[in-house]
Amino acid sequence: MPHRYAPPKRIFKKPKLNDRTLAISVTFFLICILALIIPLGAIVPQRHVRKLPINILVPLYMSPAAGGWDLLYSAIIKHDELDFTVIVSPYNGPGYSLYPAGEYVEAIKVLKAFTNVQILGYVNTDGGNRDNKTVRQEVETYAGWNTTAGLAMHGIFFDQTPFEDSPQARRYLKNISTTVKRSKGIKWPRTVIHNPGVVPNANLTISQVDITVVFEGVYGKVESRGAMKRRLAKIPGDRSNYGVLVHSAPADISRGGLRRLINNVRQNVHIAEHPTLEFIVILNPNSGPGAPPWWPNADYVREIPKLNAQHNVQTLGYVATNYCQRPMADVLGDVATYAGWSKSFETSGLGVQGIFFDETPNLFSEQVKIYLDTITKLVKDSHGLLGNRTVVHNPGTAVDSRLAAPGPDVTTVVEMSHASFQTPEHQQWLETSPYDRTRSCYMVHSVPAEEVEEFAYGLRGRAKYLFVTDLDVGYYQSFGKSWNLFVEALTRS
Repeated sequence: MPHRYAPPKRIFKKPKLNDRTLAISVTFFLICILALIIPLGAIVPQRHVRKLPINILVPLYMSPAAGGWDLLYSAIIKHDELDFTVIVSPYNGPGYSLYPAGEYVEAIKVLKAFTNVQILGYVNTDGGNRDNKTVRQEVETYAGWNTTAGLAMHGIFFDQTPFEDSPQARRYLKNISTTVKRSKGIKWPRTVIHNPGVVPNANLTISQVDITVVFEGVYGKVESRGAMKRRLAKIPGDRSNYGVLVHSAPADISRGGLRRLINNVRQNVHIAEHPTLEFIVILNPNSGPGAPPWWPNADYVREIPKLNAQHNVQTLGYVATNYCQRPMADVLGDVATYAGWSKSFETSGLGVQGIFFDETPNLFSEQVKIYLDTITKLVKDSHGLLGNRTVVHNPGTAVDSRLAAPGPDVTTVVEMSHASFQTPEHQQWLETSPYDRTRSCYMVHSVPAEEVEEFAYGLRGRAKYLFVTDLDVGYYQSFGKSWNLFVEALTRS
């Protein structure tokens, strides 16, 4: 029997038209709620722009002397709700000295004092023609700045990276990017940005790169949203993995025109674009619903109604059971807390439509059976829960058939890595599952990015609820580069 492990928390999806169903498992911690909810959920347009999160990418290739960076300081202070990624380049790179000139030292320390700023060092690759060793040496020079307080870089911006695929280009980009990710002198999150200036070949976006600049050019050559979307569909990733650099905008451009420009290049696959896919979003504010003073939390209070407003979304509350070892009173208390959210649903939009019970056993005992049946019935009888009051159990593996009589609405019978899933032993074990496709959920991580689309497409006949990702760590806290490919697999006819 395969080993059953206790997974992190997540988000996920349910079926409807043509049984094309999407399961997304992501944990909604406060630190990443904007990165997860907003790209996923559609937001009602306000005039010309959708309120999607945005990060201002600033190529700061100028001297800070004589107040050269003061306008940036002012913008950062004025717009503390925005994140800024600032690229510094003292000498078209770090220069040959151990540290930059004094004016740079002081100016960088000012930037580092802002909590909404991360700073990246500039390194030119000259289309991949610059010597790999020289490029890595410049990365290490930036890494060496960390020995002076307030100077450590958060990552590296590689300019003029190759965009046409070749074995040499792949090795080159992998080597220089890995240097950043492994450098102890570069501060977390060790962000790697590649700037080919155009949408590159998909094979050049898979290894160790966080963001790819998919357009750099003049205002007049910015493509339409549709054209850009078609190009981006050819590479893995979501909107958080793309950047654009636009210059030479007209001096008299209106605020509305600027907003439309930003709106055109900041879009990504989201719920409203796929009305025939049904999403189940598992909300997990604090390893459960949370309690005062942590809850109510302003971010969740703001974002949950946006999900509930979508016709193809169900929201479920996360509840851990610790394999039925958690006191039932605590479990029922969490369910009651979620149910209480809907008291002001008509005005607040808060509420959930069911419960996702994590860490449920797969082996039968009378005590386990009574425990699971009791908490399932409680959800079905909870008037504060909305909609169908959907119940999902997550044992992560096939269960004893006696637990499926009647069992929950959906059971997660697969939660594991791609490599483990592919083994003959596990495939044989899956055949013992008492659930048919309509009540089965598969969650598979660590799938090679280039295989995600076909792998997910092949699973559609086996489970109605799917979550597939290339990520091998943090796979319930980020969409990963294969997100669009996964969605495409579930929309194919």
